[in-house]
Amino acid sequence: LSPAGVPGYLNGEAPVVELAAPAATLVSSAPAGGDQGRTLTFRVAPGQEGHTLTVWVNGAHVLDQAIDGRRIRVAATPRASDDTAWTADFVNAAAAGAAITLTVKGTTPLTVAVIDRSPGLPDIPGRTFTPRPPSVVPVHTGDLTIVRRTYTF
Repeated sequence: LSPAGVPGYLNGEAPVVELAAPAATLVSSAPAGGDQGRTLTFRVAPGQEGHTLTVWVNGAHVLDQAIDGRRIRVAATPRASDDTAWTADFVNAAAAGAAITLTVKGTTPLTVAVIDRSPGLPDIPGRTFTPRPPSVVPVHTGDLTIVRRTYTF
């Protein structure tokens, strides 16, 4: 997404289109051992199989993590001492998605965002897109359709 009026970016109004959206479903949430906080498991799934699915969690420091029952031993490196963001990317995401288990510090609600990225632009009834002239090329990943849903657990 680019802000309107920023030099070097083309932008314009876009119609609202119904697209398959990614989802997150809370499976369980229970107090963690000792005073660690809580352990929660949620399932994430893309809107359509084969897209890139990003999961972004914020609101509490992650103490332990597992994906589909497999413990992830990489320690998160916060950008700042109060940064509680945790992310995971699933490339070519399966329709069944993945189960994410996080042990987090405290009991405050977590914001969980699931972002589905697919190549190209969606079909829009009554609208056709003119191909770019040869002198104009897409930057980085090209044209993308991005659909985001946010949940609180």
